[in-house]
Amino acid sequence: MNTISSEIISYRLEALKEKVAELAKVAKKLDAPLPEVVVTDRIEKTVHNQDTGEDIIEVWFAVDILNAQPVLDGGWQFVASVQHIIDDVALVFTHPDFRDLDLSQYKESASKCDHCKQTRHRKATYIFRSEDDALVQVGSTCMTDFIGHQLKFRWYELLTDLLDEPRENRYGTSAYRPSVPEILRACGLLVNNLGFNKASSETPTKTLIGACLGHRERWVQNLTPMTPEQVQELNDATQWALTQTDDDSDYLRSLRIIIEHDLGETKYYGILASLLTSYRRHMGWLVEREARASLPTAPVIEGKIQITGKVIGKDIKDYEQYTRYVMTVLDDRGFKVWGTIPSAIHGVIVGDRITFSATVEKSSQDETFGFYSRPTKAKVIEAVELNAS
Repeated sequence: MNTISSEIISYRLEALKEKVAELAKVAKKLDAPLPEVVVTDRIEKTVHNQDTGEDIIEVWFAVDILNAQPVLDGGWQFVASVQHIIDDVALVFTHPDFRDLDLSQYKESASKCDHCKQTRHRKATYIFRSEDDALVQVGSTCMTDFIGHQLKFRWYELLTDLLDEPRENRYGTSAYRPSVPEILRACGLLVNNLGFNKASSETPTKTLIGACLGHRERWVQNLTPMTPEQVQELNDATQWALTQTDDDSDYLRSLRIIIEHDLGETKYYGILASLLTSYRRHMGWLVEREARASLPTAPVIEGKIQITGKVIGKDIKDYEQYTRYVMTVLDDRGFKVWGTIPSAIHGVIVGDRITFSATVEKSSQDETFGFYSRPTKAKVIEAVELNAS
């Protein structure tokens, strides 16, 4: 339970070690066991490059991060941070080791402290679990008395982002607090140009938002502005997030609260950056579900064929030497294909009905899924209907 096991591509290993070393400095101050990265295996993975037709060998490492969850004096372990927005509205960020715990009572809890027994205005409280599985909610000023330490850092973010500390001052001071709509526009620009990169990647999308907001670096000025269709898609994604109810996942609930209450702090950049990708995934699922009502699954037809169907997925793959814009299409015959988006329909949106010619190769893992290459004669037959501005 106190070890994170994962696989990481070779060129990111040193960056991971540096991040774990940062957490080790914090753990040392807490007199807790120091986390460390242990490589347990070297793995070679074959990746087929659809553009060149060649197989590329990637080197990956299986790693264990030992002592990833420091145990504090008295056997206390950090479980979650509770960010108090307004009365009876809170965001609960749970450490991965404790996601099976039912912490729903803290979503509407007051900012109380079980140590001093006082309920007053607090921006955040912290949940800890004892050796006998008891949960306590503690305010920051009571931490020293309660567990012997004052945690003056974002513990949740250090751990769940693979120990990637927030970079509030990387692109200037944190005095400027942008609005959520401004942040979302920056996110849309980044995702549509560079794709969405998770916090565990070499260059997480959330760490680029500050530069995008400030336009302080030349690469930002070289980004292609969003088209009217992409702007409207971002607006639709925002409205989608706002219509989610508390019956949905904690992720969607958190996203809705952050947008509703205009929480523009740096610590929320990661979840805001993921909005567009989550929305496209949801829309792709809706499109496929609707089509499957009358369209049975069928095996892929190989060779040079005409593909006609709906876009159910869109992404950007950032390789070391180049960037690739890709999509997944559900063909009218019942199979799915994946490949590079033709330049003629570069601005295609999930839900658009398109047609093009390409050479298709069946996946070795799934006969109903294929990879296409060398697409030609691409065009949009029917564009998805976006909401009015």
